[in-house]
Amino acid sequence: MSHPSHTPPALSSLQKELDDLQRKIAEAEKNEPNHVSALRKREREVSEEITRLSR
Repeated sequence: MSHPSHTPPALSSLQKELDDLQRKIAEAEKNEPNHVSALRKREREVSEEITRLSR
């Protein structure tokens, strides 16, 4: 697992969370559709945070 060294730790943990959320969303769409909207909301928050930190 290689990370560019200039990525702040907060950013890489957010990206990890985003990957995790996307996997959970995919599972929730099959198993628990009523959870999807909450997961998507969190996914959007994490994405915005990543965008902010990436500037």
